[in-house]
Amino acid sequence: GVAVVDEALASYRLDSIAWEEEEGGDDSKESVVLSAGWQSDMTLYDVIDESFPSAFDWVTMEEDDVDNFEREMERVGMDISCIRPSTDALDALNQIGNAKDSDDSSPLFATAIHQPGDLLLIPAHCWHQTYAPLPSVAVASQRCGAKIDGDNVVQHILEIANCNNEELPDILKSDSYNEGVGKEVVTNLIEYVI
Repeated sequence: GVAVVDEALASYRLDSIAWEEEEGGDDSKESVVLSAGWQSDMTLYDVIDESFPSAFDWVTMEEDDVDNFEREMERVGMDISCIRPSTDALDALNQIGNAKDSDDSSPLFATAIHQPGDLLLIPAHCWHQTYAPLPSVAVASQRCGAKIDGDNVVQHILEIANCNNEELPDILKSDSYNEGVGKEVVTNLIEYVI
């Protein structure tokens, strides 16, 4: 199944670029080389219908009537006329759907609608694409070992968010993290950045 999907999506390997030594950088830190995985330039969200609510409309809808907001979010999430893939992506999806594995099974597709507070875990080798109609935050990692690269992830997020280190919670100042503190680190990081 993986090879069929990779071929149909015209995928290519991304270079590993996470936290490599920078020119003039801190030589005392070891380079952390992570695999950035595979990518395809095809999109499932090539055409967004003009009737699709804007981010402002979604926020207003959620503030005015949460039940209606949730119903509308589910409706547009399942209505293929609201958000459509490019022609190339649609052809690839059809090619994948018609492919058979050695066990005579076809690759499976799933659609999910995230609600605030939801966590989605995507298994290795599973292609995915997301669309956020509302402002959102995503934290993603193919592998994030606390002791190996936890501090790099935290520092990277702080740099990208242009956070100054004033009043930085102590847990975010660590050079390494022990297994089991992830929830506390992520909670402090999100509260500090937001």
